[in-house]
Amino acid sequence: MFATLLSFDRRAVRLLGVAFAGAVALSACDTDKPIAPKRPDVPTAAQPALLGFGGSLVIKVVDTTQALITTSIAELTVVGPNKATWGLKDNIANDADPTTGVLRLKGLAAGDYQICETSAPVNYVMPNPACATATVSLYTSATVSFVHQTMARAKWTVVDYVPNYVPGMVFALKDSTNAIVTLIYDNFGLDSDPVGGKFDIRWPIEGKYTLCEQTLPTGYVYPKLQVKFCFPLQLKHGQTAGGWPFTVYPAFSAYWQVSDGTADAYGTLNVIGPSTFTVANINGDPPVTVVDNGANDIDGRLGKFAVKLPSAGEYTICETVPPNGYSNAQPPCKQIKVKTAEDGWAEWFFNLPTP
Repeated sequence: MFATLLSFDRRAVRLLGVAFAGAVALSACDTDKPIAPKRPDVPTAAQPALLGFGGSLVIKVVDTTQALITTSIAELTVVGPNKATWGLKDNIANDADPTTGVLRLKGLAAGDYQICETSAPVNYVMPNPACATATVSLYTSATVSFVHQTMARAKWTVVDYVPNYVPGMVFALKDSTNAIVTLIYDNFGLDSDPVGGKFDIRWPIEGKYTLCEQTLPTGYVYPKLQVKFCFPLQLKHGQTAGGWPFTVYPAFSAYWQVSDGTADAYGTLNVIGPSTFTVANINGDPPVTVVDNGANDIDGRLGKFAVKLPSAGEYTICETVPPNGYSNAQPPCKQIKVKTAEDGWAEWFFNLPTP
C-alpha cells in the first residue's frame, strides 16, 4: 500500500513541476514585450554627434585680407579620432553653418583632427599648406583658417585705330621654351570678360610666359610692316599682369572729320554733326552711304567718321547731307587712295553756318 502511495506521490510531484513550469511560462508570455534588434556599435568619435552634444570644428575660407571668400565654395576632408572621416562642402555636405566661407562640423568627440582642403574656390589657388590640425574639446569650438591667394591673372584688349574693341582674336600663351601651352579665344574658355575684344584670364601656374597673336579677327590685318606681335608676361598669384592693347586694322578703310572751322583753347578744331556721306571707288562699284554714328560708320564720336571698304584703290568721298544749320562742305568731295593695312585719311570737311 505504501509503495503504491509513494509511486503516486512521485508522479504527482512530476506533474506539479510541469504545471508550475507551464504557469511560469504562461506568466512570462503575458508580461513580456517585443525585444528590438541590437543596434551596431557607433564609433566613439561619432557618438556625440548622434547624441546631440560634443565639440565642434569651425573652418574659415578667406583671402589674403582675411575676408571670407563668398564668390564660390571650397571642399575639405576631416579625419578625427579612430580615423572617423567626414567630407565637407560649403553649405552642401556636413556643413552646419549657412554662411558662405564658413564650415562647421558639430557634435565631435574630444581629440585631434586633421583638416585638408581638396578643392579651392574658383579663381583661387590652393592654400599652402593645404592641411591643418586642430584639437577639439567637448562643448567647445576649435577654429582653423585656410588663406587663399587669387589665381595669377592677365588682362588686355584688342583695338583698331579708332579705337574700337575688335572681337575674335586668338592668342597663344607660350612657356619659357617658346612652346604653346594653351590657346586663348575671345569670349570662350579661359576668357572671362564678356566684351568682345577684352580679355581677362586666370592661370594656375606661376612663371614667365609670352603672349602672342595667333589668329586675326575676320576682316582685319596687322598694321603696316608688323607681323605677329608678342608681349612678355610674368604670371604671379595674387597679381594682375598686362593692361596693354593689341592693335589691328581693317584690311581696307578710310576716315575723316567734319568741322565748322572753329577751334578750342588748345587750337584743336571743333567737330560738328551729324552729316551723311557717300563713298565710291573709281571701279564703278555701288557707292556706300555713311551716316554719322549710324549706318557704316564705325567711329562712335559725333563729327568723326571711319568706314570699312571692300578693297584697295581710289575712292571718292562726298558730303550729301550737311549738319543741320550748316551749308554743304566746300569742296563737297575729296579723293583718297586706300591701301591695305593703312587708315586712309581723307582729312577735314568744313561746313559754314547757313545765313
